[in-house]
Amino acid sequence: MASVKKASKNKGKQPKTRPTSTAAISQPVVDDASLQTSLSAFSDDGHLFAYLALTVDKHRLRVYNTASGQSLADHTLDNARVSHLSWGSFNFASEAQNAAAENDAQSPSKKKRKKRSSLAATEHQSAIGTEVVILGLSDGSISFFSPSHARVIRTLSHPSSSTPILTVASAEGSNPSAVWSSSEDGTVRCWDLQKNDILDSWKTDDRIPYTSLAVRPSDEDDRTDLLVAHHKIRLLSRVIDPTNISSSKKPTQVASFTGHASSITLTRWADSQTPPERFATMAQGDRFLYVWDIEGDSLDGKASASVPLDSDARTFSISRSRTSTLATLSASGKVSIYPIPQELTPPANTSRVSHNLATLLPRSTITTSSKNSASSAPLVNITFSSTDSASITVARLVKGVRPLFHSIKFMDDSGNYIPDIKLEDIDLSAVKSDAPVRIVS
Repeated sequence: MASVKKASKNKGKQPKTRPTSTAAISQPVVDDASLQTSLSAFSDDGHLFAYLALTVDKHRLRVYNTASGQSLADHTLDNARVSHLSWGSFNFASEAQNAAAENDAQSPSKKKRKKRSSLAATEHQSAIGTEVVILGLSDGSISFFSPSHARVIRTLSHPSSSTPILTVASAEGSNPSAVWSSSEDGTVRCWDLQKNDILDSWKTDDRIPYTSLAVRPSDEDDRTDLLVAHHKIRLLSRVIDPTNISSSKKPTQVASFTGHASSITLTRWADSQTPPERFATMAQGDRFLYVWDIEGDSLDGKASASVPLDSDARTFSISRSRTSTLATLSASGKVSIYPIPQELTPPANTSRVSHNLATLLPRSTITTSSKNSASSAPLVNITFSSTDSASITVARLVKGVRPLFHSIKFMDDSGNYIPDIKLEDIDLSAVKSDAPVRIVS
């Protein structure tokens, strides 16, 4: 708590609109170079974890079961570099049908019945959605890697898309096969996952590519709202013609927000209602996260709350419970837990200071026991538990290659936040690079 108060004092001279970058004063020393050459992400339910090691000659993806710590599948990319990694769930029904035809043609007749039974289960899985790792590549294509199939089951590519994919977001509602991407050339594209075709594309107004996209959950069948961001944030709305999706009009701007001083790297919706009216953002080299509210028909949105960290933000997660909770991970390896109140009210003004923003303070913090532990097994990602609203899962990188998973309760049995939690030191000599590891605290 004390470190957060210190950060609050340091931000006294920040502008009231878009904050200046604090990278020069807050960037900690990162001893493990692997943190600067890797990408990682938890699946939506937190049961799977994708870790991509970026090396000079190749990129290697591994997917782990976070409950057992076991490696489930891996994939090596030899030709293109990965510029984006995330998770999604899609209907790959046509993939299952193609696999059925191929296996029926190649399998002996006595084994066809067993093969068909197995493929029927695959088709059922496809019907309800296949969980995949989404890989945006440097050549402008998007690959979908299925851990259950242990291979890439779909790739989107088009001659017009040839620059690195910076961010990808999947649509919801009536058109779950729609995938949105933003490329380095400043073009936003809406892809048809089943047909491998581009439904819509447009250039950003200022030619600066968007570095973060987020589709807004909605019950409307003929409309998609999309948050797009680089430094500034815009909420766009695209009306879909169900009879002719490709002829639908380009998105119109619903609202804009001041944003950050540096490129926004992550945007997440921050409430459970549909459609959500609140979201949170973080930016590169910035030790402040911001919470934003969409206020009715107002075209100009403003930040509702700031979240000061002890160092630059590495990632954050938001709970899916009725009462939203924010978990942040800073570059120093500190995890902080913040309940987000429904009403965000700025502190009372004083004769010396005028407050325009509410400031969220952590109710629980999680740190390593020693600086040596923080550098030898740094925290790389976090997510809330899908089965326990009072727990989070953290991923630590052991020996620069092996993820280790901790399940940590940040609330006691009475529902009170545990203020200070220390992660146990790890005996690195006992950890093998290929051995499953999971710790429950």
